[in-house]
Amino acid sequence: MSTDFSHIPFDRLVDLAEGRLPTEERDQLLAHIASNPQAAAEFAELERMLDLMRSDDMEDAPSYVVSRANRLMRQKKSGEVAQPNLIQRLVALLKFDSALAPAAAGIRSVQSDVRQMLYSAEGYDIDLRVMPTGDTWMVSGQLLGPSAQGQAMLQGPATVYTDLNELSEFNLDGVPAGQYTLTLHLEDVDIDIDSLDIGA
Repeated sequence: MSTDFSHIPFDRLVDLAEGRLPTEERDQLLAHIASNPQAAAEFAELERMLDLMRSDDMEDAPSYVVSRANRLMRQKKSGEVAQPNLIQRLVALLKFDSALAPAAAGIRSVQSDVRQMLYSAEGYDIDLRVMPTGDTWMVSGQLLGPSAQGQAMLQGPATVYTDLNELSEFNLDGVPAGQYTLTLHLEDVDIDIDSLDIGA
């Protein structure tokens, strides 16, 4: 088998580093790399990079970011002209707050530690609940309407975030008291709830 080794294609180097080549081809490439300082340097750098990738324990990107990246790559492969993908930013308005609701006449007052709020923003409704958990607070909620992938993030005295589950629900635990902005990062829209007082 005669192979031109003046330049080893990158995909062959990767196959070699990952042990996917037949024995004969592997041995020929290793012999060539041993006799060529430039090829040896490229191969050593590739092995270092692959080892680094294998040992990477960083957290994966949120699913909505991966979906957006995949969509952009599909557009590029299909030859579509990619249009700028602007993310729409909406500010949600408070429609209901159980802390502000007057008690119904004739009904005994029942104290509840759970504060319930309902926000709306251009076709999106957010059911939000805040309750004490010891010295901190738990903020839970659900984006009502069509299910959406994304992330909920509280920013204020602390920053806390989590992914929305398959029902577009989220739970943020261990939140210190203070004033926050809650942002729901969805695929093409960010929804902000400003001046959210937690523990007030």
